[in-house]
Amino acid sequence: MLVGVDPILSPEVLLMMTTERTVSAPPIRPRPVSSSMRWQALLAGALALAGLGVLAASCGASGSCSVSGQKCAHGCAPGVGCAECSGDVDCHPGAPFCVVGACVACRGTSDCAAGQACYPRDHQCDTKCAGNGDCSNKAPLCDPGSGACVGCLKPTDCPSGAPICDTTRGQCAQCGSNSDCGAAAPACDVSAGKCRQCLVDHDCQSGYLCTDNQTCQPGCKANADCGQGDRPLCDLATGACVGCASNSDCGAAAHVCSPSGVCVQCASGGDCPAAAPFCDPNNGCVACLVSTDCKVPGLPACHNGACVQCESSQNCPGGAKCHHNVCQ
Repeated sequence: MLVGVDPILSPEVLLMMTTERTVSAPPIRPRPVSSSMRWQALLAGALALAGLGVLAASCGASGSCSVSGQKCAHGCAPGVGCAECSGDVDCHPGAPFCVVGACVACRGTSDCAAGQACYPRDHQCDTKCAGNGDCSNKAPLCDPGSGACVGCLKPTDCPSGAPICDTTRGQCAQCGSNSDCGAAAPACDVSAGKCRQCLVDHDCQSGYLCTDNQTCQPGCKANADCGQGDRPLCDLATGACVGCASNSDCGAAAHVCSPSGVCVQCASGGDCPAAAPFCDPNNGCVACLVSTDCKVPGLPACHNGACVQCESSQNCPGGAKCHHNVCQ
């Protein structure tokens, strides 16, 4: 149920609410800490949490897969929270593989055309590198085994603040599992390689929800608790701030109210304009989902929702090579 009119609260209650939100940090369920951590680190963490008013916490159980009070459409993936997919069956032809809870174009180089490699940073097929000079700053090293540009090949390639070389993403990471994280941010977001306060609502103490920025915040009791951001309405049934209850709550740019209470571009292709007639899994209107959707001469391949010259050199005429979706 959405709240249309805020209740009249006494000054004492308002003072209690204000004090709670400004002084108390959101409590977190205690998580098991790695046995390899030194007792000094545990003591330091406990002292830090006592100063913040944060409760050490463990996450948990199955059947608690929601974020900001909204149930995850495709369930949760370990170390990810809400997932786009739980298996390849949830994915579409343009991104047919489910990797770490997301639909991607390739799982490995064998999924790519000849002369291409699967780049682990975004799991997209691209031209194989021959040396570091072929790589960009975000993935500066050429992996001689796969021909893909990566951020690291071994832990010594990584800085002290992100000391783990995550082979799934080919990037340096702060953590690879929850045991690498401290009590103040105990949940390892493996999709980003960073320690977070929470990934799902169950990571937070009762009465608190895990927000989109992966912090625990009190659930709402009135619209006034939600502020003036993109989720200004309070759903009393879940304690979640939502963006809409119906399409009439949404603007022109994102005119459809999704089941999760968020204004999006589309729920189906019928919501999209002729220039971008397909609704992708992220509720965005795109020009294509697969290459057969591309009808514009000279742009026969679909890449990330856009029709491009090529996805591989096979799309290029006269022996030209495909580089970053352009025949050269």
